[in-house]
Amino acid sequence: LVCIELEERLEDARDELFSAGYYNADKDVDVTIDELRRLSRKIHRGIALFSLPSQAKERRKRFEKEKAIQRRARRDQEEEEKAFREKEDERRRGVLHETLFDPLLSAPEAASLPVAFELGVPAGDEDALLIWAPGNGE
Repeated sequence: LVCIELEERLEDARDELFSAGYYNADKDVDVTIDELRRLSRKIHRGIALFSLPSQAKERRKRFEKEKAIQRRARRDQEEEEKAFREKEDERRRGVLHETLFDPLLSAPEAASLPVAFELGVPAGDEDALLIWAPGNGE
């Protein structure tokens, strides 16, 4: 579609054609439109080329839209899973913190210190220091 209109009305014509489903086809034309523009300036008119979308473009547009919807759904699902994992990790950290520092679950120091002194080396002869934090039931 070639639209020849007064320069001041060309933008309005473009808007009307865009709203009707046409798109700007200046770049789709194999032949340059410079000659048409030069001729239209002589008669004080503007020129614009328009075309309706082809079936292939419409299919590609629908396909891209579907892919975008799928990406969005996948991203939303990943965010939900991440939030669930973070919540679960926070719960686990809370449980570990409670059990690690719970005096009722740990052996009393008075019971474990004599074993450490009995099996240990004399002061000053040690090569390494082992710190063992027993788990539940150990």
